[in-house]
Amino acid sequence: MLKMADYASDALVSDIIGVVKGIVAKSGLALPNSDERNRIVRQFCELSPASSTVALGDIVNAGWTVRLDWKLWSKFNFTDRARLDILNDLVFKTMEVMEFETKTNAVANAK
Repeated sequence: MLKMADYASDALVSDIIGVVKGIVAKSGLALPNSDERNRIVRQFCELSPASSTVALGDIVNAGWTVRLDWKLWSKFNFTDRARLDILNDLVFKTMEVMEFETKTNAVANAK
């Protein structure tokens, strides 16, 4: 029975991945991009939120990149708690900047 359940779940996973790919393709959502992630990481390494971002995934991935490699911030002498607080602030501020730019661009394009 366990083998049958494994086969069934494997088949479902493939189907779900196909459905999600179709939905994403139709939605026009920007997919994460490693070059964009790296650009945002460089901004975070300067303790600056990024601007001109297009995908939330790039922001989240940049945050994880820094979080998983604190050596990127070796020039700073932050405590563990301060590092996390600062990184969280940078990630959320970058999302806010993205939201602001998206809304202002929409208004400008509507004119």
